[in-house]
Amino acid sequence: MNKEYLPRRFEIRIKGYFGENLMKTSIRVNVALAESQSSGKDIFEYDPSSNGATDYMSLVQEIINN
Repeated sequence: MNKEYLPRRFEIRIKGYFGENLMKTSIRVNVALAESQSSGKDIFEYDPSSNGATDYMSLVQEIINN
């Protein structure tokens, strides 16, 4: 089974359930997120240029703008 199959299927079901109430921003799987947790730092302290930090900042902006 393709490693993208289950996450994509899950995403479709979530979108079907929440519809327009779901945020558009997705948080990508990111090693820096796990590493920051292990180090006891938030992602913005640990690696502010990581995809995880970028994704969370995009989510914050989306929340503020809605």
